[in-house]
Amino acid sequence: MKARLAYKITGILAAIAAASALSATAQDTMATDPAAPVPSQATVPGSVAPSTTPAPTVEAPNTTATPNPTAPTEPAVETPATPPANPDAAADVAQTTPDAAAPDTTTTADASAPKAFMQQAYLANEFSIAAAQLAVEKGSTQDIKDTAQSVLNDGLKTRTAMVTAIQTSTSDMEFDQNWNEEYKQKLADLQTLAGADFDAKYLELQGQVSNDSATFYQSFATTASDDSVKTFASATLSTLTAQNDALESVSQGGQ
Repeated sequence: MKARLAYKITGILAAIAAASALSATAQDTMATDPAAPVPSQATVPGSVAPSTTPAPTVEAPNTTATPNPTAPTEPAVETPATPPANPDAAADVAQTTPDAAAPDTTTTADASAPKAFMQQAYLANEFSIAAAQLAVEKGSTQDIKDTAQSVLNDGLKTRTAMVTAIQTSTSDMEFDQNWNEEYKQKLADLQTLAGADFDAKYLELQGQVSNDSATFYQSFATTASDDSVKTFASATLSTLTAQNDALESVSQGGQ
C-alpha cells in the first residue's frame, strides 16, 4: 500500500509539474505569437495520470515473504516419509534369517526320514516277493525253488509287519508305491530268462537287493527317531541277514 500510494503521489506531482511547464510554455508562446494555438491541457493529465498507467507488480515481495500455509514446505520434500534402509541393518537381518529358518529345515528332514525309509523298504520287499514267485515256478533246481519259497515267505511276513508299522507310526507315511525303473528292469530281465540262466540271474539280483536292504535297515534301526518304524527295522534285520546267508550258500552250490 505504501508503494502504491507513493506511486500515486509521484504521478500527481509529475502531472502538476508537467502542467506548470505547459502553462509557462503557453504563456511564452502567446506572448511571442498571439495567433498560435494554445496546446490542450486535457492530454497532459491523461498521459501521466496514474489511473491509466499499468500498475507495477508491487505485491510480489509480499507473496514471496508470506508463504501459502497450505503449500508443502521444502523440509517435507527433502525428508522422505520412509527413510532409506540402513545397509548395515539389512545385512544383520540377512544374517539372522537363515539361523531362524534352520530349525524348521532340520525338523522337516527328520520328519521325512521314516517315510523315505519305509518307501525304500517297501519297494525292495515287493520286488523280492515278485522275483521269488517267478523263481518258485521257473527255478531249474530244487535248491533254487526252496530258497525262493523261503524268500517269498519272509517277504509276505515283512509286508504284514510293514503295514502294522505304518499304521502305528506317528510320522507321515503317504509315499508313492509305484515301482521305480530299476526294479521294473530287474524283474523284466528275470522274465526273459529260463533254466540255469534264470537261476544265476535270480541269485545275483535277489542277493543284491537283500544285501542292500540289510544295510539301510541297519542304519535306520540305529538312528531312527520314530519308535514304530525303528522297531520294525530292527526286527526285520535278522530276517534279511539269514536270507543273505541262504542265497550265498545256494550260489556256491550248497546250503
